Parts: sequence; structure tokens; C-alpha cells
Amino acid sequence: NEKQVLRGVNLSVYPGEYISIMGRSGSGKSTLLNILGLLIPPSEGTLFFEGKKVEDLWKDELADIRRRRVGFIFQNFELIESISALNNIMIAGFLEKKSKEEVYERTVELTQSLDLSQDLLKKYPSELSGGEKQRVAIVRALINNPDLILADEPTGNLDSASSKEIMEILKGMHRSGETLILITHDNGIAAQAKRVVRIMDGKIESDMINEEFVEEA
Repeated sequence: NEKQVLRGVNLSVYPGEYISIMGRSGSGKSTLLNILGLLIPPSEGTLFFEGKKVEDLWKDELADIRRRRVGFIFQNFELIESISALNNIMIAGFLEKKSKEEVYERTVELTQSLDLSQDLLKKYPSELSGGEKQRVAIVRALINNPDLILADEPTGNLDSASSKEIMEILKGMHRSGETLILITHDNGIAAQAKRVVRIMDGKIESDMINEEFVEEA
């Protein structure tokens, strides 16, 4: 009774790339992102992370990679409603057993760069707008200095103004050296990436370099 979501996918991601993955709802793009983020293992085939077979890694090693090397940004923000925005951010740093002072210093650095005020950080997620929630989620994703950022429809629940702001933040992260993989169904957002992968019915339909991509200073 298993449902086959991906079929014969062959994809390589290189350090510093900016990739958008496009596809209709149910095409398998979110499943692919979860596999790339080591959240779920493929039922068949082989997944490599920096040349190492993921299936050969211990659970603790996988958890370390997810915490330290990968930052996740979700369409629905995935914030904990019962704690403040500040604590939503800092808890990710505490999982790395960093000191409170170190995590707080990093949080202040990131929130200032994203124009998040200290007053806003005291609020609970239910008191924030969609754009504010996504900024908090981005800071949380960056708190441990990941090399790989995975964003699943990061502007899907935002208005056009907030979407533009979030995309500028994500592009800035890529310019800083992070590898960025972004799931989207929006052609305009996909066109901002250097490489565009299109998925249909679980298969990669095309994988092309965006000739119109301009690397911003």
C-alpha cells in the first residue's frame, strides 16, 4: 500500500548554489526537500552528504548534521505558540549546548540585521504578522550558522510586500555563502534562482541554469 512519491530522481547540489525546485501540488517537491534535509530517508537509492553515504551514518551523526549544518524554513513557520519569539529562536541554539550568552549574542546580531525589534521578540507567535513570523523563523534557521538553507514555500502565506522582503533576505543569505534550496510554485520567485529544477509526477522534468540570473553585489 506504499505510495511512490519520487521516481528515479538523480540530483546533485553543490556548495554555494541557489536552486529553486518547482512543481504542482503533489509533484513530490516537498518530499525531495525533506530527503535533502535528512528528515526522511529514501526508500530506495542512495543519498550522499558531502561524499558520505547517509545510510552509513549513525542516528546521532544525522541529528548533528540537521542541527549544525542545515537550516529549515517552512511555509507555516512552525513556531511554538506557547513561548515568545525570542525563545523560539534561542531554543535552537540551546539544542547545540551553547551558553545562554552565546546564543543571545547571536540572536541579537541576526535580529538586528533583519530589523526585528526587541519589543517584537517579546511577543508570542499569535501576536505577530505573517512576515514577522517568517523573519523569526529565518533567524531560528540561521542561529547555528548552517551551510545549507532549505526553504519550503517560504512566501506561500505572505502578502506581496512581505514576500518581497523575505526573498531579499534569502538572497542575501545566498550572497553570504550559504547554499540555498527553495521550493516554490511561483514562476517569478523561481526565476530569481540561478538554477531551476522542475518536478512533475515525482520525476525531474528539467534541471536548467537560469541564463538571466544576475549575481548581486
